[in-house]
Amino acid sequence: MRILIINTNGGSIYHGPNLRTYYAAKELVERGHRVILATSAFSHKYAVLPQLRGVVTPETIDGIEYRWIRTLRYRNVVERVLHNLVFGIRLLAHRTEICDSADVVVFSGPPLELFPFSWFLASRLGVPIASDIRDLWPLTQLNMSRWHWLSPYTYLQYACLRLMGKKSAVCISPLAGAGRYLDKICGPVRTTVIPNGFDTSMTPTQEPPRLTIVKSAEGMPPAGQQVSLDQVRTSGKFVVGYSGSFDRDNDTESLVHAAQQLVGQHDILFLMVGAGLRRNRIVQMAASLPNLMVCDRVPSCAVPRVLEAMDACYCGLRQNPVNLYGVGLAKSYEYMAAGKPILWMIEACNNPVEESGGGFTVPPEDPAALAAAIVRLFKMTAADRTCLGARARSHLERHYSISVLGEQWERCLAEVARSGGQRDPTTVGA
Repeated sequence: MRILIINTNGGSIYHGPNLRTYYAAKELVERGHRVILATSAFSHKYAVLPQLRGVVTPETIDGIEYRWIRTLRYRNVVERVLHNLVFGIRLLAHRTEICDSADVVVFSGPPLELFPFSWFLASRLGVPIASDIRDLWPLTQLNMSRWHWLSPYTYLQYACLRLMGKKSAVCISPLAGAGRYLDKICGPVRTTVIPNGFDTSMTPTQEPPRLTIVKSAEGMPPAGQQVSLDQVRTSGKFVVGYSGSFDRDNDTESLVHAAQQLVGQHDILFLMVGAGLRRNRIVQMAASLPNLMVCDRVPSCAVPRVLEAMDACYCGLRQNPVNLYGVGLAKSYEYMAAGKPILWMIEACNNPVEESGGGFTVPPEDPAALAAAIVRLFKMTAADRTCLGARARSHLERHYSISVLGEQWERCLAEVARSGGQRDPTTVGA
């Protein structure tokens, strides 16, 4: 098949998220398909920006034919909407440079306002379009603030969502309950669930990275200096770790509050690694805590080495009605791949930790319960903790490895391409 994927936050393991699209494309290439990924040359999520040579810059990464589209850099919501508009216009204006033929187009969103552009391009190519919905916009924004009901952008999102539900041959999502949301807004929609996952064949970096300390802990070098993972491991402490973004969704505050409650447990160290808008707040909250260390983010390929230094890993989200439609956190699969017991502090319609038996589930936004679960893990034998981690890893290999998910992507898109988009909603991707 010739597959065109349109995702304004395409990224790669060399540039940054979203890696769902990268891994799906990589697996499809390895299965003999040609994949073109049209993506923006700028995203606030990228750690490294691509080198451009014009409006559209071709680059092949791991067999995927990237088409980096030059767009506006943005600093606020208005500029971001303009960025998306420019991306959509250039997608159509330079369509022959991007892709002159395909068997199926995949729109990967949000932002939903790019769906009409993607659908028009698919129509010009004469092929069906499938939509991959990674986040449930505009519900996510409305749950952040009811003021969004006053924004025309919200109603534009709803209009694009309804168009997507009507025109897509199938809607794919990593969220287990996405079909319920789409049916509520759009009427009956053909949906299938393909979860996020992890590339179990990935080789970690040869040399363990050194962590740059943002906020130090007792017995560690001061802020601004680096610490080796060997220093963390040989501290003799039980390390509770977090690796990911410090943003509005991840509940990093509850982990700090748990550390406050366990400040008297001198054999427990909290290690938080990442970047994001709320990291300074976390550093301020933890300023007086001798048992919590914050370090700067590391490249995606180095994360597995960092996780090796942790004895348990934390995964938490703030309570949000949108989570009831499912979550697909990349970090949870990284933790499972590392074979670490997981502390799952999320209320959602899916729970891979409970499914696997690879850790403990804690009520959301309950630091006391989280602290109790940490102590419970701390008091377990190393062999018992290893057993929990092994269950998580085994479950990942059976259900969430990229090779397993790649087969699901291939089967789903092949059926859409073969049928020209006319499908029984109960069988797509089954």
